[in-house]
Amino acid sequence: MTYGILTNKVCRSVFEEINNLPYCKACRRARIEFAEKDKKHDGCYSNLLPGFSSEDVEIPIDVLIIGEAHGGGGEEWFREQRRKVYDEVDQLAQYYLAKELENFHQREMRCLFKALNKSGKKWVFTDLIKCFVSNDKVNDKYQKNRREAIKHCRRYLKKQIEVLQPKKILSLGKTVAKKYFNLELGKWKDEHGTIHNCKFPVIVSIFPSKNTADWWVENKGWKKVLQNLFK
Repeated sequence: MTYGILTNKVCRSVFEEINNLPYCKACRRARIEFAEKDKKHDGCYSNLLPGFSSEDVEIPIDVLIIGEAHGGGGEEWFREQRRKVYDEVDQLAQYYLAKELENFHQREMRCLFKALNKSGKKWVFTDLIKCFVSNDKVNDKYQKNRREAIKHCRRYLKKQIEVLQPKKILSLGKTVAKKYFNLELGKWKDEHGTIHNCKFPVIVSIFPSKNTADWWVENKGWKKVLQNLFK
């Protein structure tokens, strides 16, 4: 499979520009710690993950899907000094599009991508946090790293939005809706599938995970979201 964000010249240029910017302190600290644990490998370097996309991307795209982060950054993303962005995009995309199903989130996201492809929509999936952040959610250090990463990474997302010019944006979870788009929201489960007018129409969605599965089923999953995406 080819990914439009990697074959489209405009998208490629913005990702190259993003990856030439310095990492934030939280990301550098995490990389140094990982390098100490992983002496067998030659350093610890990775491009910031730009996300992945439908096979062909024509700007303006139809839908930009924004999650909070790519799972906190698995160690396998950060191994080789010379690893290219192609390899990282492929690994992330394979998890969602081709790898054997392992969890609720993976399955539900696959349903979304299939629905968008079937309707002929040109889409890009990306995250607000694009770097490596500690995965220990009960640790104060994780929360500090997360806040710093959100503050630093928002400029990368802003640049992506400017270049991709999405007709609609799908915001997955509270963090993106509140921390990036500064939306004033009511009860979270009642916001599922609603549209908010920013510079682009932003559709707010519960993040589909095992922790939100009851809310997800109660609010009919992607049904209301897709109705508003396809209007």
